[in-house]
Amino acid sequence: MCLMDCFQYWFVVDELQFGFRKGRGCTNAIFTLQGVIKSINLQGSTATLCALDMSKAFDKMSHYGLYTLSLWN
Repeated sequence: MCLMDCFQYWFVVDELQFGFRKGRGCTNAIFTLQGVIKSINLQGSTATLCALDMSKAFDKMSHYGLYTLSLWN
């Protein structure tokens, strides 16, 4: 509880974060995305979507290299 009082400012989670939250996941993210695209289309604009699958990205890289790189930044 002491740590929570000191660091609660940094533990705030945005409502649009769907991963790693209890009761939220891909279904919620897709539903939100559909709503955004529908809203854009109703305004007469075109929505362009780009998706990047990074599910195996961290399996194929040096974790030590990532750690040392994060120390430099």
